[in-house]
Amino acid sequence: MKLQSGGSLIELMIVIAIIAILTCVFIPMYSSFLQKSYRQQARINLLQLSHSMERIAIISGSYPTQRPDPPSSAAQLPYQFIYTFKDNSFDIQALPIGAQITDECGTLTLSSKGTRGVLSAQWPVSLCW
Repeated sequence: MKLQSGGSLIELMIVIAIIAILTCVFIPMYSSFLQKSYRQQARINLLQLSHSMERIAIISGSYPTQRPDPPSSAAQLPYQFIYTFKDNSFDIQALPIGAQITDECGTLTLSSKGTRGVLSAQWPVSLCW
């Protein structure tokens, strides 16, 4: 009697099918996790920018009319930070770019009054902030 070493073609196809199914499940979960973590960091950066502008306003008596330096972590995010200066107030937006465009929360906003919002979002503010 001769012993077989190794596996059959059927066994190999079953293993490949299992790997393909697991890949189809985990890749969307991973990209969703990445979007959520980038969104969290963008919220943190919006709050840091707002706080730095408030500190400038406390020292100088008015909000700055030019954009402050963004936090160092902002350069690594798939977000672009947009500033709007009005009559002694400001609005900051975190506009998603690249792969983050498909995020359900869209553009995150923060005003000088502390109002948090979203633009072009599929989800409500309470889920995004």
